Amino acid sequence: MILADRLEGVAVNLVDKALLLGHVLAWRARWDRRDLDYLPAERISDKFMTGREAASLIPDGATVISSGMAGNSRCSAFYWAIRERYEAEGRPKGLTWISVGGQGGRGRAPGTVEEVGREGLVTRFISGHVETTKSMLALAEKGCLDLHVLPQGEMTELIEGQARGINCVRSRTGLDTFLDPRCGSGSAVFDRNGANLVHADADELVYELPAIDVALFCGAYADPQGNVYLTDVHYHRKSRIGERGARQRRACHGRGGRHDRGRSVLAESAGRNARRGGRESVQRADHHGAAVKTVEDVLPGW
Repeated sequence: MILADRLEGVAVNLVDKALLLGHVLAWRARWDRRDLDYLPAERISDKFMTGREAASLIPDGATVISSGMAGNSRCSAFYWAIRERYEAEGRPKGLTWISVGGQGGRGRAPGTVEEVGREGLVTRFISGHVETTKSMLALAEKGCLDLHVLPQGEMTELIEGQARGINCVRSRTGLDTFLDPRCGSGSAVFDRNGANLVHADADELVYELPAIDVALFCGAYADPQGNVYLTDVHYHRKSRIGERGARQRRACHGRGGRHDRGRSVLAESAGRNARRGGRESVQRADHHGAAVKTVEDVLPGW
């Protein structure tokens, strides 16, 4: 009886492994598939646009922030569309790019923030984790990109603070480490102009971020009216990725919003119709998401 149970357990384990392997192989076969001209066929709000149209809204010299953590909630359609526009038109150029979490693919996986790691496209990269962004590291090593590292917690507070007009955060985090300019290099891993985003003040460090012009995030789904929902994104149920996306949106709107000063908040979403929580929505399809121009109607839902 014990032997039979063990054999049954081994068989189930092998089946599970085979199913997982099949899932991984299927994902690998289509991981760079995309449609940057996709729009849902249904009648929907004029807030929806294609990935290429969204990329065309980003001006030269803008400060852009993108959501995501490792492979979760990546804004892949935006990354591809921005890179392809730059390769075709030379624009947008001279961007400052902010990412709180590590969003790179270690030089291997497509559809990560490394897509915008092109010389002249991004000229300053600020993140809480840079090891996975091989394209950005290579540009910094060539002397073509300023590279800065900040603590993720302080970055989150700075992003949220911009919505309230707060431009710096005081903290004891990083004291007596490489982040402390009195004994280390501060935020700058490499900066052509010797700039720094942290300075010491007595027993605290003062952190800052440049003002955000464009926020990119990946919403779980949107309804036909263009409301973007941040529930059920790829992380855990009370989504910290969703919280970051909402903070990015608030920071961008806190500086005047798209109507007043050209700020843009863009959510990668949309796909097929689905019922979610009693709402008729447009479900996101992997790497085929239309963009949604969100001015006021982002509903965190957590």
